[in-house]
Amino acid sequence: MKLSDVLQIVNIVIGMEGDKETIINSLVHVASRNNEMRANIVVRAVLQREVRKPSNYGNGVALPHALTRDSENIAASIAILKSPVDWKTPEQPPVQIVLLIIGSHRHINSYISIVARAAKVLSSDAFREGAIMAKTVEEVLNLIKEVEKKFNYA
Repeated sequence: MKLSDVLQIVNIVIGMEGDKETIINSLVHVASRNNEMRANIVVRAVLQREVRKPSNYGNGVALPHALTRDSENIAASIAILKSPVDWKTPEQPPVQIVLLIIGSHRHINSYISIVARAAKVLSSDAFREGAIMAKTVEEVLNLIKEVEKKFNYA
């Protein structure tokens, strides 16, 4: 399973604004558009994980993620922020791309695989540069698919 299998057009936002908690809260609600979950419980799980291990991976990207019993499936959403946001990680630069992944305990292996593959997509200079310049959500999804193809994700 790859990121583009779970990320749909309705789960992509360009120009989002806010602080770290607001962005995570918004992305959980965006991910819940086509996935049954109680957003408040999922937000709490993601923020608790952020306390233990912040998701700022450097290069202006963050990959908040969490496992929850409240989600039936794996869900994802991504925001290209209007301007970089301090992710409250001292050694890392502000974040401009945030990709949220919510996993179900029933699908833990797929969740781990998608998080790993998503990290690889986010590490791509071509993806990051293209996503920040993207004008449409379709462009963002196409960039993800191009990078996945480059990494031979089937």
